[in-house]
Amino acid sequence: MRSLLLASEDYAKMRKMGLHEMIRFLETGQYGAEIGDLGALYRGAELINMALNASIAGVVNKLIRIAKKKSARNVISLYADKWVYSNLKMIARKVVNGLSDEDMKYGIVPVSPTTLAFCIRSAKSAESASGAIARITGIKADLILKYMREKDIASLENEIDVHYYSRLAGFNDANREVKKFFSLMTELVNIRNIMRMKHHKIPAETMSKFIIGTPSVLVSKLLHLDYNAALALIGKNNKELAEGVREKRTRLENNAERMLLRRAGVMMRKQPLSISPVFGFMIRKEAEIRNIRLLVNAKMTGLAESFVEENLVE
Repeated sequence: MRSLLLASEDYAKMRKMGLHEMIRFLETGQYGAEIGDLGALYRGAELINMALNASIAGVVNKLIRIAKKKSARNVISLYADKWVYSNLKMIARKVVNGLSDEDMKYGIVPVSPTTLAFCIRSAKSAESASGAIARITGIKADLILKYMREKDIASLENEIDVHYYSRLAGFNDANREVKKFFSLMTELVNIRNIMRMKHHKIPAETMSKFIIGTPSVLVSKLLHLDYNAALALIGKNNKELAEGVREKRTRLENNAERMLLRRAGVMMRKQPLSISPVFGFMIRKEAEIRNIRLLVNAKMTGLAESFVEENLVE
């Protein structure tokens, strides 16, 4: 499976390429089918972004479809719901912010059941959107509709996120490696959210409402410290996570991504007959898509090479 992913030397080559060279490079590899299918409709960065959306959705949908064991299918489906829930948030944004179908489609990763056609149909009105979101997430339609009518998209998106990560935190139908990954993912999301809110000086009582699952000892302590003291405690517990964050706050997110990616790499090498290698491949494929988007956006907007270096996650 590792041979299906881009290597470090591939990223090094792409960083030296122009946009059209990137497209030709990707077309000769794992993204050829998507670029070929979409080449008549899109050009340049739009073509790459739409091809990336189609590619990750194709991989995820296929993995769910071919999984022989119900337990394996449940693990893949649960993780894949992160794209489903992201699509639901895009539906809500379209309704609240008055986006066009054209605007919305670039943000949709068509993981089943949230195909592009489903999303366009669901975003016709606040009522249809709230109904679609409620059916998939289990969040009450009245609450969703309330947020949408008040144009409180931030609270609605948080409600959707908390629901998703709470499912991860409470999931038990998986092997030890996958459970450890979900546990780490939930812990990192809690730490990230706390530090974001501390930066904006949000009180601990309010922050506690956004904690997913049962807070760890570290998360419980962080709630009651100021930003600098919280960062010092993170560094004491996990130097890798805190590295460079004092100088640049956004490093926390990238450090967390790298930790998850390394764990996924370990999973790809363990228990070859279990779900772990397949799950690890899906995580690394997701990171690959993120990296390609970064390189494309850097070319389009002239981002500094130092920014690319800092945010490329391998």
